[in-house]
Amino acid sequence: DELIQILDVEKVLGEVIALEDTTDVDVGDVGHVAGKRVMVVDDSSVARHQTARTLDQIGVGYVTARDGREALELLRAIGGEGADEPVEMVISDIEMPEMDGYSLTRELRQDPVWSEIYILLHTSLNGAINAEKADRVGANAVLTKFVPDELAKAVVAGLEPH
Repeated sequence: DELIQILDVEKVLGEVIALEDTTDVDVGDVGHVAGKRVMVVDDSSVARHQTARTLDQIGVGYVTARDGREALELLRAIGGEGADEPVEMVISDIEMPEMDGYSLTRELRQDPVWSEIYILLHTSLNGAINAEKADRVGANAVLTKFVPDELAKAVVAGLEPH
């Protein structure tokens, strides 16, 4: 019997301060990531745009999904390592409708095709509790949104040849 208002803070900020696309990232040599492809999973169109802008600057291709469920469906349709255009990393928000980033990570770790993919949880949530939970579900790294240089460095590190 109560009305609750939920705000998309990233969208509001994007509209209020008109986020500019002028910040260039500086991460050094990124030659080994050129032509690789990642999946960006975020329910915020502003966050997907910011992440895509950073990936464009370092030459990394991407496919996007609005939540974990859509991401799982797309990844399974794309196929694993032998696919024509493989996805080599997942960058996912944590808080999303349908399936959150923790659940997505858990599902990927249980899928033999995707169990080894590098997963970066990119979130506006900050704190040790989130990092601990991310570690428990199998994420490789957690990064607080949104510092383009830090995101670029995390993607470059995550796509390092093993």
